[in-house]
Amino acid sequence: MKYKLFSVLTLIFLFSLTACRSDKKLENEKDIAVFWVNAYRSNCDAGAGTKNCLMVSDADQWSDTLSYTYFYNAIEGFEFKPGYFQKIKVKVIKKEANNLPADVSNLNYKLIEVIQEKQDELFQLHGNWKLSTLNEEPLDGLDDSPRLQIDLATQKVYGNNLCNAYNGSIKKLDATSFHINSIAQTRKACPEEKQDLAKNYTRALLKARKYALQEEALTLYDLNDLQVLRFIKE
Repeated sequence: MKYKLFSVLTLIFLFSLTACRSDKKLENEKDIAVFWVNAYRSNCDAGAGTKNCLMVSDADQWSDTLSYTYFYNAIEGFEFKPGYFQKIKVKVIKKEANNLPADVSNLNYKLIEVIQEKQDELFQLHGNWKLSTLNEEPLDGLDDSPRLQIDLATQKVYGNNLCNAYNGSIKKLDATSFHINSIAQTRKACPEEKQDLAKNYTRALLKARKYALQEEALTLYDLNDLQVLRFIKE
């Protein structure tokens, strides 16, 4: 009888221990997050103003169609690398909610490991460019020239055509294709000697369908493979 009672108590103890360990494992798993960090930061609204935020996706596998959301917190021990997608594992630490401001997160994040890194092949396009050639004619003797900013994080372009500031959305961008969907621009008064250049530049930018990168130069081509614009990196 005593032996049976001992056996029953032992089974109950072992079951409780196993259940406790299982609960602890589940609790620990909840404290772990895995996500992809985009190769670019982006400006985000941080309540008291704007800041440069990481962008993350909780997808398991990387693809060039991932959707990213702003990540407002810092990640202790994590080094952001511009031009690299990084899959990371982090520990999520809940802070005491007492006396925390309403606009402050109650979570801290600490890097456990970088699981995978993938270089973005389009990274060289990202940034600011200065026009050097329009329709195969060099812009010699000008005090200034149109500018193009390519923002891969937002898939938009910005710039100035010497007369007006402009912006537009990128419709298609891959290893060889570059196509801007449309352009919106300001309507400021412009010196007559700059008007033709500004108009021709904007038209050429909308004609662009392909591109080539050579060191610090970006060349845009139309559907017939004719060069329409050439820029140098700033």
